[in-house]
Amino acid sequence: KKGREKIQNRSERKKISKGAYFSRLSVLHRRGFLKGLKLCMAQAINRFSIKNSEYAGSLFFHASSLERHKKGYLFIGEGGSGKSTICKISKGVDIVHDDATMVRKNHKNWLLFPFFDIDQPAFSKPKKLKAIFFIKQSKKNRLQRLSLKEAFKESLQGQCRNLSQVDNPVYIYERLLDLFKDIPAYELHFRKDASFW
Repeated sequence: KKGREKIQNRSERKKISKGAYFSRLSVLHRRGFLKGLKLCMAQAINRFSIKNSEYAGSLFFHASSLERHKKGYLFIGEGGSGKSTICKISKGVDIVHDDATMVRKNHKNWLLFPFFDIDQPAFSKPKKLKAIFFIKQSKKNRLQRLSLKEAFKESLQGQCRNLSQVDNPVYIYERLLDLFKDIPAYELHFRKDASFW
């Protein structure tokens, strides 16, 4: 009986066209697959270009970033933490990128610029970084300043990497320590509205 069921299932699969098969997949699954594929393509292109450009040595963060009142802000968080939401609900801002941002030191300043995206031009005008936020959605707005040690530890939770020094973790650690010595870092608990500003 089990053998007959298997044969029947196989015959049913053959009858289904590729278009019909993909249409049965959930919209969420398809979007997730396409987004992942797009990001892999972007990473492959970017690794080649960054190694041979003025942006070599930049830190890559899974983070959104924007400029508000001529000050740049970096919002670091896991998927679904609200990075894109902050960009959407913030008014009067210039968005650098809503999901992936590179950070590089230029003399005394740390600069924000977008990670290459299929839908977004690479290397737009960088913004001067003023503050870094590790974000968490909450029912109440709350801001807590992080120590150098706390900020460094948070940044190592899979949210930061270096595209041109992937085999040299010591380099990444040194750059991160420099970053958090120069730029204040906070843990931001925020409601899904612009009141956190």
